[in-house]
Amino acid sequence: MHAFIKNPAFRAGLAALACCFALSGCTMPAGAGDSTASPAPTAAATAALAPSPSPSPSPASDADIALRARAVFNGHFKLNYDKYDTGQEIATFAELMELRHLFTGMADDYEAAVSAAANAALAAAREFDPDAALGLTCPEADWRFMVALCCDCAETADAKLLRLSGVDVAYENGALAVNVALPRFEAFFENEAPDVQYNALTIYCYLNTVYNEDGSETNSDGAYAFPEGYAETLAEPLPKRHIKEGWYDERSDATRHHMGTDITAPEGRIIHACGAGTVLYIGWTDIAGNYVMILDDYGFRFTYCHMVERTKWVEVGDRVEAGQVIGNVGDTGNSDAPHLHLSIITPEHRYVDPYPLVAEIRELARG
Repeated sequence: MHAFIKNPAFRAGLAALACCFALSGCTMPAGAGDSTASPAPTAAATAALAPSPSPSPSPASDADIALRARAVFNGHFKLNYDKYDTGQEIATFAELMELRHLFTGMADDYEAAVSAAANAALAAAREFDPDAALGLTCPEADWRFMVALCCDCAETADAKLLRLSGVDVAYENGALAVNVALPRFEAFFENEAPDVQYNALTIYCYLNTVYNEDGSETNSDGAYAFPEGYAETLAEPLPKRHIKEGWYDERSDATRHHMGTDITAPEGRIIHACGAGTVLYIGWTDIAGNYVMILDDYGFRFTYCHMVERTKWVEVGDRVEAGQVIGNVGDTGNSDAPHLHLSIITPEHRYVDPYPLVAEIRELARG
């Protein structure tokens, strides 16, 4: 070892130097090492060495909040009707009304599911804005609608509602707007067999016509204000034949009401389309027998029932004109003599009494 390292005075100076380097801002003692003392760092130099603060995250945009809320709504929108036994055999409307509470429960569950999902979406929005407020628009899916959804459909009612409910979520200025809407009635049955579509439609329209939302009977008089000049666009289905007024009469041992008017005629007499439109359904049921339903250009559905056979005059999807032959009179289905049962369903999905309209058509034809 070098002699100067053994020197106690040198070792003391070395220790002092090490200590000095360990202290921020200390300078080398004068005379130690380099003959020129190092200048103390300036404040500007010290500041330059300090780490830069992390940038604050940008606040979420209204669109971002809406997108997040929509995703949360979809994740929480759930519906399960397994607890409802809607597969029971129902022979009459009286039996159906005894089960109305089941379908009312289904309607209530739908509205509750929408509300729960909307509140979950609100909670998500409040992660960004604690003061966010909710505005919810939810459709009324009453028991009559639920009955139709359970008409032997291949897809379950709850699955249909979840798939077809339209959901719109928007966020602006602290307000979360959740709007849920149901499509037109027919959209729920587009993928079903034609006979299922027909049954669901006619049952739904019957319930809308005969029963109020609370289950009481409407005692409908069948009156309806058709568009001005509408009768002038129509033709008589059976010219010069007797038209019987029988709207809302009891039928099938008082288990249902008559939703139309009857026109008597010999079997085989040709039947004319009342209005121009498109053939929707051709089929057979225990009540209607062989039938044809036509959607006219004004949105009214005319059904011609009890035909002698499945019509050979038209096919589903055909365009027909007022007065065109569409079938022949018969007495199939719930009928005890050859006649045409004519019914009309409005765009509001209710039956109306055809008698006044057919009488007006006849009067116009007389000039």
